[in-house]
Amino acid sequence: MNALFNNVNDVFTGIDDIIALATAYYNIGLQYVYPKHDDSKSAYRYFSTCMKLLEGKESDYKTILLHIGVLNEINSVYEKLFSKEHTYWLNKAVEEYLIYTTKDNYRDPIHIASLVDIKERESDPRTILDTLHHKTLQELGDRYRTRPKDKHLFVGCMNTLINNRVRYMVVNKRKFDDKCFDMALTIFDLSKYFLANSHFAIAKSYITMADCVIHKFVEDRLKTAEKKGTSSYQLPKNYMDARAVRDISWGFYGVSLLRFRMEKVSQNKESKSEIEDLILKVETKSEVPDLLFSVLEEQRITIEIAET
Repeated sequence: MNALFNNVNDVFTGIDDIIALATAYYNIGLQYVYPKHDDSKSAYRYFSTCMKLLEGKESDYKTILLHIGVLNEINSVYEKLFSKEHTYWLNKAVEEYLIYTTKDNYRDPIHIASLVDIKERESDPRTILDTLHHKTLQELGDRYRTRPKDKHLFVGCMNTLINNRVRYMVVNKRKFDDKCFDMALTIFDLSKYFLANSHFAIAKSYITMADCVIHKFVEDRLKTAEKKGTSSYQLPKNYMDARAVRDISWGFYGVSLLRFRMEKVSQNKESKSEIEDLILKVETKSEVPDLLFSVLEEQRITIEIAET
């Protein structure tokens, strides 16, 4: 394979041949990821070679699936090899996905099987691409939990996904079912990014919006009960779990704001009135208004839930 790699720039080498060779390196690298072999150094070497072969062709419709796949894998191997968090390649995978999918009428990616004449039942290429992207976001999400402050691209992507989902549900008058709790928990989690960056007004809006999702669920349950002619309805356990996370989020918000106040006071560089003005500013000014969930804002529910 080394001989093939050294000769890859030969004038007679076509892109399909390069992709086939890059795929071979990728698949061999995967073998070293599996527990049976578990050789991170070898896996890293093969994945790196695969990426070198794809240089300049990363966003081609024939290579996009392979490229995002290898970016996901090499990031995990790097972390295991050097025992530290690393998100460079994951962010790169997100960027490649966004660049490719934001094109007008972008082409369907090509699955490698069709390039090497392997006859197999394939999933829709766009579905494969979205699945790879979701894997990237899951990997970033795992790292977000331990260090949310610098996960800018991840937060932007998650915000877009949730915004689109909420807008679709409201516009199409879909009910907020049990699955909405996952959405609410995600929004609560995203508030940590803004708290870590001292954007308290935005963090507060996120916590409020997550609570609004929960209220929408309760409202829909109440409407269903009324249609059935009953005044009682049962709330699932995950409702109480979501309420608990809401309370924790507000607590974390308060602690973060208090810590911010104390840090400013301890610096002793401004007068008391200047510090108070700064605190008021960070509590009330939203620097990124487009991130707020406008649809939920318009649909905000003001219902009270009797607790027993």
